[in-house]
Amino acid sequence: MILYMNKIKYNVISGILAACASTLGKIGVQFELKSHNTIVNYTIKAIIIILSVICNTFMIKYFLKSMQLLGTSQATMLNFSFNFIKPNSNT
Repeated sequence: MILYMNKIKYNVISGILAACASTLGKIGVQFELKSHNTIVNYTIKAIIIILSVICNTFMIKYFLKSMQLLGTSQATMLNFSFNFIKPNSNT
């Protein structure tokens, strides 16, 4: 049991990073401050989108690591299920 949990930890990490990346991407696209100028808005948007890309990069790294340990079918199925760990959005 412990050995299996050790193998799926990369799927859990990958799923959490995927959820963070999608949330950051959504925030980055929809972000707007009413009280500041456009340069500040675009700078904050760029920072949030860059963080989203960084999360995606690490997500792919851990997903590939889980594919090496578990095989493609099992890793894809587990990663797909762990991607639904994102917070509830009201859109």
